[in-house]
Amino acid sequence: MFSRRYHNHEFSSSTQCSSCLSQIIDAPLGLVWSLISRFDQPQNWKRFVRSCRIVKGDGRRPGSVREVRLVSGLPATSSTERLDSIDHENHVMCVSILGGDHRLNNYKSIITLHEINNNNDLHDSSDDDDVFGNKSTVVLQSYVVNIPDGNSAEDTRTFVNTIIKCNLKSLGSISEKMACSSSSSSSSSSSSSSSNEGSSCGGCDDDNGGGFRWWWLLTMVALVAVVVVVTATVLVIGGGGGGEDMTRVAILKVVIF
Repeated sequence: MFSRRYHNHEFSSSTQCSSCLSQIIDAPLGLVWSLISRFDQPQNWKRFVRSCRIVKGDGRRPGSVREVRLVSGLPATSSTERLDSIDHENHVMCVSILGGDHRLNNYKSIITLHEINNNNDLHDSSDDDDVFGNKSTVVLQSYVVNIPDGNSAEDTRTFVNTIIKCNLKSLGSISEKMACSSSSSSSSSSSSSSSNEGSSCGGCDDDNGGGFRWWWLLTMVALVAVVVVVTATVLVIGGGGGGEDMTRVAILKVVIF
């Protein structure tokens, strides 16, 4: 339902491809949106972004342009991106890539957030009630992009999907840790008057090494992501085709899956 409403991309030519990916995050919609909607701070949840500088606009309104610097060690070093639209009420954000030392030409991406209850009842919501209760967030991200010369549509989707999957997993880990920390603080405050009560948050009890588990998970995600992107970027940045490209695609699938 949501992909039909927001994620219908128009193809400008037959040499384009698209895809749509999703991530369920055990954190309130408002918290997740607070990370995604900061067009001027993508490094808060995108692991491969080293820094961001707004070169046009204020970073909050449509038409703003940012220059993103990527972490060292990758063939690509920068990307220039524009905020096409942002809807804080419906939690929809559209970003286009204008340039950079990569081959993602005419790239346009749409991200939407949707609330989901414990009973898997997916629905639109701008209500942040019961944020630490029974509600989670579904993130949908779709895109359309030119297929680089020498690559197939499958190659291109594999590369872009890999990057988006890593970013969404990072977003999920960071959002859930933030929600968990806030919930733990609230529980600790409300239970301070009773010696028999203790603050807890499912899956992240500090007394049982939960903090270590979270940092271990984030570290592993970051390490795997770096390997994925270094391998994947060779595919698109380096170009080429034939058997060599198929080998790179196979490596990508093994690493990410």
